[in-house]
Amino acid sequence: MFSFIDDVTEYLENIKNDLEIVSKDIEVYFEEIILSNNEGYLNINSRVKSGSSLREKILRNNYYKKYKTSEELISNLSDLIGIRIDRKSVV
Repeated sequence: MFSFIDDVTEYLENIKNDLEIVSKDIEVYFEEIILSNNEGYLNINSRVKSGSSLREKILRNNYYKKYKTSEELISNLSDLIGIRIDRKSVV
């Protein structure tokens, strides 16, 4: 179990730079869509799941039993990248 968790968090660290780039690309994508259709203040934030958060999730959800490889787990993780969009209308 702990070996699997270590492997997954190491894999996450190895691909983290690529995930950060994708995360920023997603921010830009949403910003362009929202700004082209609406007026008002817009704040978009993104994040890539941290290694410690991933460890907790693996244990909490027994992912070490469900997935055979690090790649399989990461590929099926629904919240690997999170995006928050805040919009406030200008009055």
